Amino acid sequence: MADISVNELSDSAQKLAVHARNAQRQGNWDYALNVSGELLRIEPGCIAVRKLHREAHLQKQKSGRKSSLWRKVKGGLLQVRPTSGDDDIAKVDSVLQADPDSRSGWRQLAEIARLKNWPETELFAWQELGSLEPKNLASATALTDLYLAKGMQAEAGMLVGRLIKSRPRDPAVIELHRKVTVAQTLKKGNWEGDGTFRDKLRD
Repeated sequence: MADISVNELSDSAQKLAVHARNAQRQGNWDYALNVSGELLRIEPGCIAVRKLHREAHLQKQKSGRKSSLWRKVKGGLLQVRPTSGDDDIAKVDSVLQADPDSRSGWRQLAEIARLKNWPETELFAWQELGSLEPKNLASATALTDLYLAKGMQAEAGMLVGRLIKSRPRDPAVIELHRKVTVAQTLKKGNWEGDGTFRDKLRD
């Protein structure tokens, strides 16, 4: 099972997704949020709709129209234990609807996406969490490991590069930097590809 593309949605849902995207581009964020939120209730694994929903939230926040304090408190109370059930993804989306910047909400979404085998959603959730808490070592480590698992060494390098500038003497950060450096060297030298060890040295 993988993330759902817009093309895999029903015809009516695809039309709604297009309307939501147009509304987001025109600055009609409430409409974009309502429609994309409804689409996520129908198909929570649609990564394009989820990204659109997040973009609309961020743009609305930048405009000064943020969520009320009560909605954030309510979102913090809606804690769930990650499983692969549809009820749990709905609860997590309720958390993120109430507080789009909920760290626990994004962390739970990443875990549920992993259980459901939604790799793009899992990566997106960790990326958003990383942007919300850039100095959190646990989040940075999880995102770095995910980048490396996907062969995204450049992205891992940029992430760890920023982290080591802020924490140059932290042993855990140094070790994480070493891991990324080794992975980049392996990719650059194609050490894990076909050919003998002597062939690699000649290259």
